[in-house]
Amino acid sequence: MAGVRGSRRPDPNPIDTSSGIPAIYQQLLDPDDDELLWNPEDPAEVTDMGSIPRQYTPPPISLNAVLAALVVAAVAVLGITRALTGPAEPVDVLGQSMESTTTTTAPAAPTPAPTTVTTTTLPPTTIPARTIVPIGDPIPVSDLGMGAFGLGEFDFDVDFDLVAARLAASLGPPTDLVGPIESSGQYGTCAGSTIHTVQFGQLVIVGVEGSDGVRAFRSYRTDLSFAGEPTGLSTISGVKLGDTVASLKTTYASLRVQFVQDPEDGVIFQLWRPSDGQLLLWGPVTSNEAEGVVTGIYSPDSCGRG
Repeated sequence: MAGVRGSRRPDPNPIDTSSGIPAIYQQLLDPDDDELLWNPEDPAEVTDMGSIPRQYTPPPISLNAVLAALVVAAVAVLGITRALTGPAEPVDVLGQSMESTTTTTAPAAPTPAPTTVTTTTLPPTTIPARTIVPIGDPIPVSDLGMGAFGLGEFDFDVDFDLVAARLAASLGPPTDLVGPIESSGQYGTCAGSTIHTVQFGQLVIVGVEGSDGVRAFRSYRTDLSFAGEPTGLSTISGVKLGDTVASLKTTYASLRVQFVQDPEDGVIFQLWRPSDGQLLLWGPVTSNEAEGVVTGIYSPDSCGRG
């Protein structure tokens, strides 16, 4: 179809504005072309567009499309999150009400405050050691004869502390002090009584505390098994530790010497007074034979004695 030429005068210095336009469209813009596809002055007259090859030009991306894509993506993410974490309260996304996912994390257990234990250390309580203060002049060992009723000049039932102090002046400082303790029957005392003992080498003196708190001298024992130095003491008649059984019998020929088996001390000698059958002294020996040795000399037990 032939077009109508325009009456415009050609520009003597035309500007080429079609250098970047595809050839198929050059006919639409070239005013010198006799074969215009349509008459610009007659919009109703349109050529057959089927003869023009189709070329696709992407449409411009609109802002609404971008926002729609973001909404779709947000919905997809929220849907996945909801599937994993469960339903939650709705929130507003781009003006639309949607469900958000809230992950609730249990609060961490509070860290307990460190417990401070204040320890108060009290200074050690020092109990002054019991001591025996010597009293008076030394007593000769020969005057400290062991008898049935006392030790030398000290009869039984006199003040125990006085006896201990006088012996300390005569035999030296004590090697051991015990008491007050509750007796279990040791040293011939009554079980349950309160007793005190003072040891001077191989000699032990025993005191019993009365209900009034007064300590009374009640008995003594000397024994080779006691730790400490020999005291050199002997009986009033002169028998001492280490003497033989033969010597014991000879010394006490006027008295009755008896040997018995004791469940705790083994073989013991007992010295009895025939006139009244009173036990005077006793103690362990290695045997009742003549060569047996006297290993201990004890006063009668205090328990049961008046």
